[in-house]
Amino acid sequence: MKATRIKELKDLLRHAESYRQLKPLLNEMNAIKWKGKRQKFKEAHEQELRLLYVTQRKLKTASDAEGHGRLSYQVQQSESEREGETKKAEDNMTSIV
Repeated sequence: MKATRIKELKDLLRHAESYRQLKPLLNEMNAIKWKGKRQKFKEAHEQELRLLYVTQRKLKTASDAEGHGRLSYQVQQSESEREGETKKAEDNMTSIV
C-alpha cells in the first residue's frame, strides 16, 4: 500500500516538473492575440501542448481529490520513504535479537 502511494507521489512530482517546464510555452501561446498566429503556434507545438494539458488535468484531479499542493506531495513522499526505512530497521533489530 505504501509502495503504491510512493509511486503515485512520484508520478505527481513528475507531472509537476513537466508542468513547470512547459508553462512558459502556454504563457507564450496565451500572449498571442491573433487567431491565425495562435493557430499556427498550436500546430507547431501540438505535442508539447497536449502533454501540458494532460499534466494539468492530472495535477488538478489529484489536488482536488486531496486538497494538497506540490510541496505537500514532496513531504508525504519523504515521510512514506522514512516510514519504510524505519520499518526495515525495526525488522533488522528484531531479527538480531
